[in-house]
Amino acid sequence: MEKIVKSKNFVLEILSSLLGRKILVSFSGLFLISFITLHLLGNLTLLLGKDAFNLYAYTLSNNRAVLFALETVLVLGFAMHIILAALGTLSNYVARPQSYKQRKKLGMSTVFSSNMGLTGTVIFVFLIVHIREFRLGDAALIPLAGESGIMIRDLYTLVVADFKELPTLIFYIIAAILVGGHLSHGLQSAFKSIGLYNTRMKDGLKILAYVFGSAIASGFSFLALYLNIFA
Repeated sequence: MEKIVKSKNFVLEILSSLLGRKILVSFSGLFLISFITLHLLGNLTLLLGKDAFNLYAYTLSNNRAVLFALETVLVLGFAMHIILAALGTLSNYVARPQSYKQRKKLGMSTVFSSNMGLTGTVIFVFLIVHIREFRLGDAALIPLAGESGIMIRDLYTLVVADFKELPTLIFYIIAAILVGGHLSHGLQSAFKSIGLYNTRMKDGLKILAYVFGSAIASGFSFLALYLNIFA
């Protein structure tokens, strides 16, 4: 019983500590960065054509219990990340109530660093819409390539049809840019919180964060444009 009480107190101390919340935001952010990276790599099967992507999607969705668990952990991870980040932002504002313009003049702020809450919320909404489309989208049933008697959802055709719609294409590219910018700044913040952002490594880690964010934004945008033009 004493161990349980100590564990609860330890958790409460972390949540009530600004540094503790920053560390939790950093690790939850790194988890989400890993998911988005793997998601982009999986989506690259779109370039291989209809059969390859539908097989990839079928493999993901075939084990419903595992898929449900992953989606639940993902949504909870996003929710925790947003709530803790919002609490951290509020604490910072109370401690240092400087406006965006004042901080920018001092070289302390960028567009993305000053709007992490907004971009994070857009990304969260985009995630919910994306999961809903994957799970509930109106996709036709077709035979699994190379297998007899197995019918699967034709998500490739559904994705292509979405990207043929100009509003969807524009929204997706804007969301991809927001994701890239958010991840770039978030990665730098994570490096700072876990103690890697020292003077010797700072420039290299900053470049790494910019390259990573640009690669994510470019990758998702390229896929959308490719399917719109060539599929």
